[in-house]
Amino acid sequence: MLIDKVKDYTNLLVIQSGPVSKNETATNIICNYAVDAGLDFIMFFGWFDNEKAPWQKDWLDYAKETWGENFLGIYFFDEPGGIQLDQDWEFVFHHIKHVDEVYY
Repeated sequence: MLIDKVKDYTNLLVIQSGPVSKNETATNIICNYAVDAGLDFIMFFGWFDNEKAPWQKDWLDYAKETWGENFLGIYFFDEPGGIQLDQDWEFVFHHIKHVDEVYY
């Protein structure tokens, strides 16, 4: 739905989804759909995970062969401390009686 919504006014899609980045089938479906809609794309890989997603490294060659110049590369890893910065700390400190309940 997002591709259909933005394809008329952009030529780039950054596929930034942790769950998608660990699911080869979903990744390929979304990339195919994006290219068919006339978009270039960048794929997010939070980390190369050899246990949960051993296909990721080989996928880079597959992506270059399959989508050519429409595949612009990967967005690898996120900024250091991103999860800590994105956490809703106001909720934690105002609504939890004991902060240690959040972590244990």
